[in-house]
Amino acid sequence: MKTVCIHASERLSRLRPPIRASRAVGFALLAAMFITGGVAPASGQGLMPTEASPRTERGIVLEPVQARIKKDTALRAGPGNSHPIIASVRAGSAASILSSKDGWHELDVTGRGGVMIGWAPHKAVVVAVESAAPGVPMTGRVTGRVNVRSGPGTGNPVIGKGKPGQEVSLLSTRGDWYEVIGTFKDDFGTGWIRHDFVAADVQTRHWAVAAKQQVYVFDDTARNATATSSDLVNRPLSAGERRVIYSGYSEQFLPVKAEMRRGRFDLAVARFKALNKPAAGSEQDQNPGRQTDGNQDMPGKSPTDSPTLMATDAFLEAVELGTLALDSGAPSDAIQRFGGAEATLVERKTRSKTEGFFGDLFRFVGETLTGKEEIAEYQGQGYERILMLNYKTIAYLLRGERLAYNVTRRAIDWQNTEKRRFEAKLREVKAKLGELDRESDKSGGRYDQGFVDRIVGEQYAALDARASSVPSAYVNPFGYYVAGMVHEFESASDITLRDNARIAYEKALKLNPNAAVLKQAVAELSRLANPRKGRLLHVVVAEGFAPEKKTSLYGLRFRDQVLPVKLPIYVPVPSRVRRIEVRDMKDKTLQVLSPLADIEAIALRHQKDSQPFQNLRVGLAVARSAVEKTLLGQFGQLGQLIGNWRDATSTPDMRAWMSLPARIQVARLHLPKGTERIQLVSIGQGGRELARTTVPLGKGRHRFVYARSLEDQLVAHASETLWMDKP
Repeated sequence: MKTVCIHASERLSRLRPPIRASRAVGFALLAAMFITGGVAPASGQGLMPTEASPRTERGIVLEPVQARIKKDTALRAGPGNSHPIIASVRAGSAASILSSKDGWHELDVTGRGGVMIGWAPHKAVVVAVESAAPGVPMTGRVTGRVNVRSGPGTGNPVIGKGKPGQEVSLLSTRGDWYEVIGTFKDDFGTGWIRHDFVAADVQTRHWAVAAKQQVYVFDDTARNATATSSDLVNRPLSAGERRVIYSGYSEQFLPVKAEMRRGRFDLAVARFKALNKPAAGSEQDQNPGRQTDGNQDMPGKSPTDSPTLMATDAFLEAVELGTLALDSGAPSDAIQRFGGAEATLVERKTRSKTEGFFGDLFRFVGETLTGKEEIAEYQGQGYERILMLNYKTIAYLLRGERLAYNVTRRAIDWQNTEKRRFEAKLREVKAKLGELDRESDKSGGRYDQGFVDRIVGEQYAALDARASSVPSAYVNPFGYYVAGMVHEFESASDITLRDNARIAYEKALKLNPNAAVLKQAVAELSRLANPRKGRLLHVVVAEGFAPEKKTSLYGLRFRDQVLPVKLPIYVPVPSRVRRIEVRDMKDKTLQVLSPLADIEAIALRHQKDSQPFQNLRVGLAVARSAVEKTLLGQFGQLGQLIGNWRDATSTPDMRAWMSLPARIQVARLHLPKGTERIQLVSIGQGGRELARTTVPLGKGRHRFVYARSLEDQLVAHASETLWMDKP
């Protein structure tokens, strides 16, 4: 279980063994550190301006986007030629963009006369797209008919045309050209447009300081996200100080989530793919997708256009792209993606048996020397692997295929297997911790297990109540719910299947005793009377975002210095949605959706139950730190510099399935005869409507609907004709 990265700890002297290290040994260690890890900048380095202190308003620090003045221009008092001229700016001047409006940019320009703030037209300004805040995507509007080229310059081939008013998403700047994402010649992809034909909409990042917790947050698009700036990450920690930051994969995924919040899943896919170029011969290229053999769903082959994000691999790429495909209404692509993820897990399980001990040893040494846990393959957490099959089930339901039942049965079996596997590993780890404690006593190292437990436990204490709302991470009832759904659909032709449906719903109810929809289904199917007539509709809504994986930095005092402890931590993502309703076209509420699978609680419970794994990693890292600090101490300032570099660049594994929802909510209802359309409505605090969408149901006896709800966005897709109604 590779879940924590610790670089130093309080009371290292309690564990430090007697060491006599020669300079040769020290040089060998330093060489290994540089060869395996390389000299890399700290997470988020270079995000904050390095000039004068940032501009502040009302106690909030603004981090502007950088720009270059393309041609001599006048600064005006407001966004438009009707406003008076207040200053002039020379071509080549550097500027910071504070805001954008109607094709104009509010600029902060430092000249010989001091700081000047005014407005300039977008054609006079080249925006440094890369200086935008992570998680705050930059969009733009094409201002006229223009050629879209394959590269930055008129010498590159034309690949399409940009149309006036067309919205694009900006990726980067090279010279006077913007790399953009959009639809050109009916093909969605990337291209290059000259800067004066794109009016960029710049969103400035706002930093606020929560002084007591020392946690830095910013608002706007990436609501309540924590800081990643090198100024915050690398600023020395005081003893007992704690910061929670984005880093690694979770930081890189922020622009994708921002597009999802806007309901632009096609742009989210493009953002995801643009993060890095595809890896040639990647595992996803060799092992994606699915094939079907009769009624058995089997792994096979899928698309090969998967990116390489940080140190992520085929499994994580496949499940992220599968989720985005499902949310955008492409179930066939989703089936291929989730099939690829499953095939990757199967292949790795087979390969791990072949590699055995030496494969595990190589990975452990690499992680230990570099301090970068994302270099290892990401296998997914147990609950994530179950959700992979749940999502594949949804994709088959949208296709109207009974293969959904095959997959949901496998999800049920996997959940039981994953639970037993986790419990077995937990027993092994607890035994190892006891062994470590006993060995420390024998050697006089005085290893304090209670101290380690407290340090790790303090980081997660605030989330304990939410984690304890479910008994374990393996209480996802979705598998049984879909099994009941399939039996109930088919009971219209074979009434004896009603008992099968009831039994499946009862098993789901045991996993979530509070689910109103399950109580209703069990009660209705338990009655001996004839079943209700009318169309049976099942609605599944994926709402919000699952907890984000962040890095918790904690300052521990060691002798005369404070050393940073880095732990991964799941942090819930706030949602304004309070409930979701199914309504008819006259706006009458037919049913309020019931929470079925609480993924937020499941993820936090997994974190709580995994604390012994974290404790073991801490104990081993403390031992490693004792040796490392002793060796580095022999090299004076050079050793201190290398130690500081190690602290800054070492990162825990920040990978997680980031596009997952916080909750899966469901509705089960019999529609009045003649109902051809329904509405889904999300409601916020105080009964305020956040979003609404109309769903055409089409023909057929029964129907399935899947939707994604993100704040004020609600996107829904109805299934194709279900299998029992197909000719």
